[in-house]
Amino acid sequence: MVAAILALFPLAPLPALEKSLTLGGSESWQGIESAEGVAYRTGYEGRLDLTLADAEYQPTPETDLLLHFDGQNGSEPADAAGNYELRSSSIAFSRRLSVLGGAAGLFTGQRRALVLAPSSPDALFQPGRQWHDFSIEFWLYAADLSEGQTLLLWQNGRLAAGRLLPQELRASLVAGHLDWTFRNFFVPPSAGSFDLRLSGRAFLVPREWYHCLLRFDSNTGMVESSIDGAPDSIGYANDSGSENGSVYSPFTGTAEESRLVVGDRFNGLLDELRISRSFARPATAERYSSRPGVALTKILDLGYPDTIVPSITVHDRKPGNTDVYFFYKTANLKTSDTELPGEWTQFAPGASLASPPKGRYIQIKVELLPDGTGTVSPSLSWITLSYRPHLPPPAPALLTAQPQDGAIALSWRAVVDPDLSGYRIYYGARPDQYFGTDSSSGPSPIDVGNTTSFTLKGLTNGRLYYIAVVAYDATQPREQGGFSNEVAARPSRLYGTGP
Repeated sequence: MVAAILALFPLAPLPALEKSLTLGGSESWQGIESAEGVAYRTGYEGRLDLTLADAEYQPTPETDLLLHFDGQNGSEPADAAGNYELRSSSIAFSRRLSVLGGAAGLFTGQRRALVLAPSSPDALFQPGRQWHDFSIEFWLYAADLSEGQTLLLWQNGRLAAGRLLPQELRASLVAGHLDWTFRNFFVPPSAGSFDLRLSGRAFLVPREWYHCLLRFDSNTGMVESSIDGAPDSIGYANDSGSENGSVYSPFTGTAEESRLVVGDRFNGLLDELRISRSFARPATAERYSSRPGVALTKILDLGYPDTIVPSITVHDRKPGNTDVYFFYKTANLKTSDTELPGEWTQFAPGASLASPPKGRYIQIKVELLPDGTGTVSPSLSWITLSYRPHLPPPAPALLTAQPQDGAIALSWRAVVDPDLSGYRIYYGARPDQYFGTDSSSGPSPIDVGNTTSFTLKGLTNGRLYYIAVVAYDATQPREQGGFSNEVAARPSRLYGTGP
C-alpha cells in the first residue's frame, strides 16, 4: 500500500548529500599526475608532505662528471652525466645529513673508497685529452681533520723528451685546510716538468658543510680555489706566475689506464661532486630554485555532470615568506587523460568559493614558492574537496501501454526534478533488451522531449514489444536517470487506431 501511494504521489528529489575526496594525508599522494621541482618528505603526523625539491645540479653539455650521491645503502653511485663508469665502491649513503637531494655519500676512511673510469670518449680524464677551462666542485663535511685524507685523486704519466713524467691531480686535507696539488698536469710549451700547489688558508671546522670549488681560466692560466664562494688560494699555470704569462694547458697522459679515485681514506660526507668543462661561478647557499615547484593532480571523476564543488580545504605550512598557490579546472567532458581543457582558476583554500566550480571532472594545480633566500620551503599535507553530486532525474513512474493497430500509446507520471529536460523511450522485442528498430518514430531510444505521453507508430501487428522510459536533465552531456517499470504490449488490428 505504501509503495502504491508513493507511486501515485512521487516525492520531490532530495538534495544530494555532500561528499568529500582527499589527496595526501592518510590517502597518500597517489592522485598526483605530474610534479616538477617537488619532493615528498615526512611531515605532518608522520605522513608525506609535498615540499620543494632541492635544486640539485643538473647535467648540461658542459658537465663532465656529476655524482648526486642520492642512493640508498646497498645501491651504487652513478654518474648522472653518463661519462664515467663505476669500478668499485665501499661507500654508504646518509639520508639524514645531506646538502641537496635525498642523501649524501658517506665515507668511512677506507682506501680507494670510490673508483671511476672514463667510459665515454668525451670524458675529460680519457688518456690523451687536452683540456681548456674546467671546474671541480663538491660539498664537503669532514668528520675529522686527520692527515692523509684525500678527497679526489687522479694519477697517470706523460712522455717528455723520451722520459716518463708522473702526473697527479689531488685534493686533500692538510693541517685543517683544503690543498690542491697538480703535478705535471699543466704542460709547458717545452713539455717539461711543472708542478703547482694551492695551499688553502681557510681553516675547516669538523662536522660543518662547505662548498669547495676549483676552477681554471685557460685565457690567463689562473687556478683558483674557493670555499663557500670566498677565494681560498690562487696560482697560475703559466711561465710568469701572474695574469700575463704564457698559459700551460692541462693534459691527461697515456701511460696507463685512467682512474679517478674519490674519498681515499676520507672520513666524512661528500655531496654533489661535479666536474665541468667551464669556468664555473661560485655556488650560492640557496637550497631551492627561485622557480616554483608545480604539482598537477590526476583528473578526478566526481561521478555526475555539473557536480558542484562549494569548497576546497588544505593543510599547508608557509614559513617565512614562502607561499602556496592553488588553481582548479572543471569540465563535464575530458579531451585527454592528463589535463582538462580550459584555463586555470586561482582560488583561496578554506573559504567558500564565490562561484562554485561545476563539472563531472576536476583537476587541481599546486605551486610551491620558496622564500627570497632560497633556503626555506613551504609544505602541503593534504587537499580535501567537498562536493555535491548533481544526481540524474529519478525514474518515471506508472508507465502504461495501450496497444493499437500498428502502434502502442504510452503514458507515465511526470518526474519532479528542477533540472528535468525530457524523456527517452526504449523499446525492443525481449525483456530488458531495448534494441528495437521497427517504429516509424525511429530506432530505440527515441527522444520525445518534455512530455508524459507518446504513441509509438509503425509497429508490426502481432509482435510483442517491451518498453521502458527514462528521464534526462539539462546538463551537457545529458545525464539520464534509471528506467521506469517495464511494460509489454502487442499491436493488433483488433484495437483500432486509437483517438
